[in-house]
Amino acid sequence: MGVLPCSGRAQKITRRRAVKKRSSPSLSATIARFGRNATLATAVIGWASWGGLDQIAAFTRGAQTTAPPEAGANTPQDVWVVDADGDGIADFANPTHGYIRGEDAYGSGSFGTVRDGGKRKHHGVDYIAEPGDWVEAPIAGIVTKHGYAYKRSDLRFIEIKNTDTGMRARVLYVDASIQEGAVVAAGEVIGTAQDLAKRYPGGITNHVHVELTNARGALLDPATLLPLGEDHFAANSTPGRVSGAIDVNAPS
Repeated sequence: MGVLPCSGRAQKITRRRAVKKRSSPSLSATIARFGRNATLATAVIGWASWGGLDQIAAFTRGAQTTAPPEAGANTPQDVWVVDADGDGIADFANPTHGYIRGEDAYGSGSFGTVRDGGKRKHHGVDYIAEPGDWVEAPIAGIVTKHGYAYKRSDLRFIEIKNTDTGMRARVLYVDASIQEGAVVAAGEVIGTAQDLAKRYPGGITNHVHVELTNARGALLDPATLLPLGEDHFAANSTPGRVSGAIDVNAPS
């Protein structure tokens, strides 16, 4: 290989130095970048110390609480579920987290109230709900049936049977989100509340109707078993156990 003339070597060295200068940051640029990083780090530390991390945690908790309820999401310590036998598993749940329907143009939602001018009595309890609200299983068991509440109507019901106790629950005016044969826990979402305005145009309070029967087929008053939030426990002892509840196997 030949040797470059002095002028050629000088030009090559000059080019190398120029490339190196472009690829290597200057001391001033390095100091400036370090200063920017230090400023950013200081800002992050200050933000965290003023509660930034707590805000993220709160936002995360909020996102979790707005998600649709899942199976077993409620516990016996929740005011809307009841652990009647104290085994740590919910036995009964308020299907809508609502109160019992009061008197309106079509009567009262309490158990045993008069219907059709005294021709019959109300066989269940009506729990207030807005159309589209989540509806939960009032008892644990197997979904044994879906059906229509009335002929020529889109209002539907779900039936659940507890194979251990023989108790059955029929929940009316629910658009089911769970299939027949599914096993559900008390407090697990089974569908959404339907709108009753078309069937009852005179000003009925929208609700979900619950009927309970024991192993002998006798009707039970759901209000004696299903909780009404804090009010229920104020009247019936403390969360976790209900004192004075009726024998579910006794004839009605």
